[in-house]
Amino acid sequence: MGKLSKGLLIITIAAATVLATRTIYAADEETIDRGEVLAVVGGEKITVGDLEDVLESMDAMTRRQFEGREGRKVLLDILIKNKVMLEEADKVGIPKEKEIKERIRQQTERIIVSEYFRRYVSTPMGIIDEEVERYYNAHKEDFLVPARVKLRHIRVGSEAEAEDVIARLEAGEVFDELAKELSNDETTTPAGGLIGEITQGYTPSAVGHCDRFDEVVFSMEAGTYSEPVASDLGWHVFYVDRVTPAEYSPLENVAARIREKILVPDEDVKTYYLENKTNYEVPEGVRVRQIVLDNEADADKAYKRAMAGEDFETLVKLLSVDEATKSQGGSLGWLKRGGYVQGVGYSEEYEEAAFSLEEGEIAKPFEAYDRWYVVKCEKKREHYIQEFDDVKAQIFNQLYNERREDAMERAYARLEEAYDVERFGWARSYDDMTVDELLTEAEAAVMPSVQIEIYKKIHERFPDDEMADKALFMVGFIYSEELGDYEEAAVYFRKLKEEYPTSDFVKPADWMLENMGKDTSDLIELPEGSGE
Repeated sequence: MGKLSKGLLIITIAAATVLATRTIYAADEETIDRGEVLAVVGGEKITVGDLEDVLESMDAMTRRQFEGREGRKVLLDILIKNKVMLEEADKVGIPKEKEIKERIRQQTERIIVSEYFRRYVSTPMGIIDEEVERYYNAHKEDFLVPARVKLRHIRVGSEAEAEDVIARLEAGEVFDELAKELSNDETTTPAGGLIGEITQGYTPSAVGHCDRFDEVVFSMEAGTYSEPVASDLGWHVFYVDRVTPAEYSPLENVAARIREKILVPDEDVKTYYLENKTNYEVPEGVRVRQIVLDNEADADKAYKRAMAGEDFETLVKLLSVDEATKSQGGSLGWLKRGGYVQGVGYSEEYEEAAFSLEEGEIAKPFEAYDRWYVVKCEKKREHYIQEFDDVKAQIFNQLYNERREDAMERAYARLEEAYDVERFGWARSYDDMTVDELLTEAEAAVMPSVQIEIYKKIHERFPDDEMADKALFMVGFIYSEELGDYEEAAVYFRKLKEEYPTSDFVKPADWMLENMGKDTSDLIELPEGSGE
């Protein structure tokens, strides 16, 4: 049957881990004998190396469940069971069955395609290895890993106590044991004072503020202890288990990061910010809570109770008739001028009342769309533009995703061209379809996101067609009614009114702008022939 397969874990990991009642430390990879034979199945050996290879193929979380000798035993039992069942399956002819052979073929194709995608499409993103290597050599200092030490300490209350620790170490006592006996750091004491691996330039919390920390610790050799060192937490005697000098990360470890840098250089991120600052405007806003009432009399009573000092959120829960905001303590989050108000819609009366308030003030009852409101201002903010440092990660991710997607699409296009790919009928690209064909596809689509994509394509490709206004309306309608994204819906309803002011869809668009998100049984009367 050939060599043991690394991925052959037919018996589920979940079931196997029930047997692993204890976890002990993983084997030291530097000392294991990979050639040691653990079992023989049908004349074929299973070695320690085979076991380690299977572990290496697992993700980190799964691998942890097979740590230590007991975990390895559980894994070995799985491999033995898999192997004997595989041998027996071969004997009874399962691998030769037509259905099994087809499933194996399909799985093989998936593995090959996935690996090709990883190696030649997703990972390189159109950037050749030589370009990555040139960048690495030109920016090598960016990939310098600072020196590190594996550190222990004994923390005591005075310099005299620290000197006593030194004296006992000089007399031959063991640092770990002294740490358990003398250190007042409860966090590290059980582990013999072990703080862990520390990178140069970082002072651990167990040490506190210590001006001399780097100077002392990173001048020590492995197996040595320090003189007494003061910090704001006490006096320390440090011990270094291991020293790892500063070193450059190997190219293979940073190649993916370099490709990201090449794809989206820092200057591109800055340029995008400068050219699109308006995208990062935070508009003037007010954060409010509301009590919604059915009539003016009830609103007056609620207002008087709020002004008398009763807790506003409690009043919301007791009195508000709007269940959607009631469950949030009446909170509407941040409102902006001209923006959508949850459960209200677009209301000049509501906006005027909310923005006239100072923080902590409560507006007198007012009416909007047949309901009465008592609104409290929690917070106000002025209009401002976010600083570059606050949004550069967001911009990088946006540009990276766009450019990566573009690189992959170009890779697919090259492959399709190389292999003369043709599509027919409904399988054609939306860019190759007529308006009528696109409408048919949109109406047949199940996913709202796909419907939106097609309707946008109609408006983009055929802006003068008689169906272009309907396409814009439908984009807004789907955002509102299918996705509940009223802000985005409003963008398209307004776009419709601006680009097609005489359209039969303007009136329904106005209705939607006033009523999106409201509890209403009214029906939208769409123009004849709209298809809705």
